[in-house]
Amino acid sequence: MARAPRLRTLAVAATAALAVLVPVAAAAAAAPADDVVSELVAGVRVEEDGSLRVTETQRYDFGRTPNADLRRTLRIRVPFDADQDEVFTVTNVRASVDGRSAPVSRDDSDGLATLAVDLGRPLTGRHTLRFDYDVQGAVRRTSDGLEVSWPVVQGLSTPVRSARVNLSAPAVSWAVCFAGGAGSTMPCTAAQLGESSAPVFVQQGLGTGERMTIVAGLPAASAVRPDQRLDQRWSLRTAFSLTPLTIGLLVGLVALAGFSVFALWWTRGRDTGAPKNGQEDGYRPLVADPDGRTRFAPPEGIRPGQMGTLVDERADVVDIVATVLDLAMRGLLVIEEGGRPSRHRGPQWLIHRTGAAVDDLAPYERALLDLLFDGGSRDVVSLPEIAGAPSERLDAVRDQLYADVHARGWFHHRPDAVRSRWTTAGAALALVGVVLTVVLAITTELGLVGLAVVLTGGVLAWGGDLAPSRTGKGSALLARLRDLRRYLATADGSDLPENHRAELAARFLPYAVVFGLEDRWAETFAASGRPGAPDAGLEWFRAPEDWHRIDVPDSLDAFVAALSNAISPGRRLRI
Repeated sequence: MARAPRLRTLAVAATAALAVLVPVAAAAAAAPADDVVSELVAGVRVEEDGSLRVTETQRYDFGRTPNADLRRTLRIRVPFDADQDEVFTVTNVRASVDGRSAPVSRDDSDGLATLAVDLGRPLTGRHTLRFDYDVQGAVRRTSDGLEVSWPVVQGLSTPVRSARVNLSAPAVSWAVCFAGGAGSTMPCTAAQLGESSAPVFVQQGLGTGERMTIVAGLPAASAVRPDQRLDQRWSLRTAFSLTPLTIGLLVGLVALAGFSVFALWWTRGRDTGAPKNGQEDGYRPLVADPDGRTRFAPPEGIRPGQMGTLVDERADVVDIVATVLDLAMRGLLVIEEGGRPSRHRGPQWLIHRTGAAVDDLAPYERALLDLLFDGGSRDVVSLPEIAGAPSERLDAVRDQLYADVHARGWFHHRPDAVRSRWTTAGAALALVGVVLTVVLAITTELGLVGLAVVLTGGVLAWGGDLAPSRTGKGSALLARLRDLRRYLATADGSDLPENHRAELAARFLPYAVVFGLEDRWAETFAASGRPGAPDAGLEWFRAPEDWHRIDVPDSLDAFVAALSNAISPGRRLRI
């Protein structure tokens, strides 16, 4: 073994110094009148299977206080390196007192085997105790051959004046011995390798709880088989070890998760019969009536809130705001811009309910009027009052929007229900993954496998956004809405008849809000008025006395932002 010469040199160098100190230590150990082991003689035989047969005889001097039992601890788990513990197995434990067998009880915990010997009666004076036991795990393989290492003297509750250990093993090539506390490298009093290659180890004076560890080298060709057992010590680093197995399982599970989400989307989440190009049907947003009047004709008469839900598969706040503007353009509401309470605060906004008939309203529009006007109990509402409305009413508007787009045959299933199923399944799988991660991290090195399950759940939950699928009818309508968005994003209003430009530009505004293009059409609407001339107001909008039509962009932007914040504080969603 590579360290053998160094250990032998250390042992020889320290022997001289210890020769002076040992008498003093022995005298100090013998001074107390408490229990003491005056002499300990042990024999250790190394078997071919690597086990050790230990026979230990103690000349035990009991003190003035009688003792009826003795306790001895053997350390059966010790650190080997940064990640592993060396584990020993102690079996066939037997004890006797003065040649009479003594019962031994045992408790293994915290890496210790605690032995309790029942002496049968309280003892004083000098007696002979004998321990016999077998040890597995004390023979390890090294680069230079085999090494036998075992703390023969350990776990005694009394000092030991003199200890001697005889080792019986085939062809011992070197031997050293250490004495002192745990991990001590102080050499024993003597470690001799005789002509018969039977090492003898001697230590004079051991304090209570101190150890005497013998170490011997055997040639690599020895008939003795190594039986060292190493056990992985738990740590976060080892629990989440990057090994070929854990990396393979991690990559495999993540790949399986990705494939599963793709398969679900391919079979259930894809739109049916979506045209590749929305221009194939030749949709145009402006049509001429038989009397020659130009009007705006949204595809299939779709409303802004329905359009927003169909486009992004969500009933967003912006869809509700656009619906409020659409109801105003249709004569059911009037939006009023009040004065500014201070220089640093925006205008106060009021929404009035007109007496127009509501027979043709969709259920989600009726739910929106309930939200705005407290179920019909008032006809005028301020934005702070809307912000204080019960959240259940906002939920009802969204619920009706989802039900509407499904009932019209645009989606195979309600988008919110499909998304919720995927998200719930993903969250449940992620929770299972968290529990599995904890269990695997504590008991194995496969903590990364549990994390892969967590990631799989996250991917599944994320895939919920891709889950809602449009029908062929919904896909065809979506293509036409792309044409509408293209028109709203590129047109400058020059194609609008001059005598109806303001009216048509106003009708475009709620749809432009859904697409985030309201500024452009607010400017088109403002340009339809006479610059510099005050406006008395519009049918759908009441303004302060000094308000001009050129102020529409600022007013509209302020109203959309204020209403968005009132419906959902701090949020303004855009497509």
